[in-house]
Amino acid sequence: MKRPHVKTKSRTVLHAEQLDDAFRTIAEVLASSTSRDEELHRLVVEKARAIAAGDCAALGFVGGEDGFFARWMISSARHPARVMRAPAADGVLRNVLEARRPIRLNDCSATRELELFPAARSFVGAALRHGEDTLGGVYVTRTADDVPFTDDDALALQRFADRAALVLRLARHRRTAEEAIHARDVVLATVSHDLGNPLGSILMSSATLLRDTPAVDRRRTRPLLDVIRRSAERMRRLIDDLMTAATLESGNFSVAPEVVATRPLLEEAVRLFRPLTDSKCQTLEMSTRDALPDVRCDRERILQVLANLVGNAIKFSPRGSRIRIDAWLHDGEIVISVADTGPGIPADAMPHIFDRHWKGGSDSPGAGLGLYIVREIVRAHGGRVWAESSPGGATFSFALAAQREGPGVARARDDHAPACERSTQ
Repeated sequence: MKRPHVKTKSRTVLHAEQLDDAFRTIAEVLASSTSRDEELHRLVVEKARAIAAGDCAALGFVGGEDGFFARWMISSARHPARVMRAPAADGVLRNVLEARRPIRLNDCSATRELELFPAARSFVGAALRHGEDTLGGVYVTRTADDVPFTDDDALALQRFADRAALVLRLARHRRTAEEAIHARDVVLATVSHDLGNPLGSILMSSATLLRDTPAVDRRRTRPLLDVIRRSAERMRRLIDDLMTAATLESGNFSVAPEVVATRPLLEEAVRLFRPLTDSKCQTLEMSTRDALPDVRCDRERILQVLANLVGNAIKFSPRGSRIRIDAWLHDGEIVISVADTGPGIPADAMPHIFDRHWKGGSDSPGAGLGLYIVREIVRAHGGRVWAESSPGGATFSFALAAQREGPGVARARDDHAPACERSTQ
């Protein structure tokens, strides 16, 4: 009886499948925010041993002092990958780093520098090279009982090393970026803490002086005290924006939603900014519906959103203008808008206004973080934000899910004319 023919995979096909499998696993480890360098290195050296079908493999990184490897990790069939004392990068180990192609030895039993591989008989090594930079090398051996490595084995190891070099370089860049972000966060936290207390003292002292200054001195000192207070408040908002932006970029930003009454929330935002609008003879108006439903949100974060939007409106609106806050219920959402009467936003700038560090002109004050923070806070609430503009001003709106629906009634207005405007009526 004739035996049926069984088709077997070629070694080349097996190498290709192993490469794909290896880099799927490596990519998963690299993508993990909790992955560490040692975990990635262990995976690389073990996959190198598997792809070349070796008994022992090592991963060495260049950069050590006195001609030694900076880091050396070894893996065998009997022992999992582990960090070992780094050997000198000489002999065939150095040759691999300098060669443009893999190096293969059918009999390496007399090669002194390969004595650190247990019972090594045949050897293959490939450089980890990215562009013109050599990161290190991967080295694989087989014992005397195994057949020597083939050219296909060497080619597969080199292909693996080329792709592994890219992954290791990306991991190095990520680690450098993470270290830089951590250092920046430490600096920002220190600055926030060290500046927060003196700024609080300045604000309290200026408020006390504004309240207690005798009438005879008020005309002369009040403008100066107003400047001090406004400057300190601006510095405090800038610090808050920097800290929020750092938290957003680090991925640690979160919100703590609770049921919040909408109208009192808006009233508090108005109270916060009336001193500033009064100083520019601007009118800050608020218009809502009496039966406006509650909203589920992080109260302090939404106040930060309103502070950034109203602060922008004040900054870009001329003296004596009107700024309006509106709120209404639409399709189960609370929509809140802040409208100004400034110059508006150029059409070509509209797609970028919520980008990080976007500023309305090179001479515009601030760090360009306000609208970026607005967008990210609203998104963290599952809401949406947008802007409209015309030559007569800009309107920024955001929508959050209403806690419960209620019938809308006639609008209740809350208008406030600044003292400098009332005095002229």
